[in-house]
Amino acid sequence: AMYEANDIALQPLLIQIPILNIMISRYGRGPFIEQILPHLLSWARKREFIHRDGLSDTLIKITNILGIPLSIKHIVYPLLASLAKPNTHHVADTLVSIAEFTGENVVVEHYLPVLFSLLQKQLVRTVHPKVEAGPIIILGMINDLVGCMRRATVLRALVVESNAIVRTLLNPPNFSTIQ
Repeated sequence: AMYEANDIALQPLLIQIPILNIMISRYGRGPFIEQILPHLLSWARKREFIHRDGLSDTLIKITNILGIPLSIKHIVYPLLASLAKPNTHHVADTLVSIAEFTGENVVVEHYLPVLFSLLQKQLVRTVHPKVEAGPIIILGMINDLVGCMRRATVLRALVVESNAIVRTLLNPPNFSTIQ
């Protein structure tokens, strides 16, 4: 393995883009995605990770290195799926930062359908103190994502096609396809 998960001393080094560039160029995207990226995503999900700002910037730069299709599959979808868990506002912030980089088409085609599905699932759950913030986090994230889109796109995605929101809330798509 290129990296052992329990080696805490390497965490600050692994979020530095020059180091990651060397690893990707030397070992390739596949090994990086399989062996290093899961650790970076795990750290992104942890509220207590002390290098959060640097990690968010690193994930944006990794998105640029891997390209949008690989980043959607290996970064965006796993982080979106983690929004189903409580206390994930920090993950939402990272996802919004990535969305600002990837653009409105990614937001409309990949973020919004998953967010609407997550919102629907969280709204139909029995109210539980640890999960109550979930819909608020998701709605806040949708609000933040509006800033990544042009007005016409917002109107088309959220107002003109608002029946898609209602339809999603009443009959969610298959959530297992993003995992």
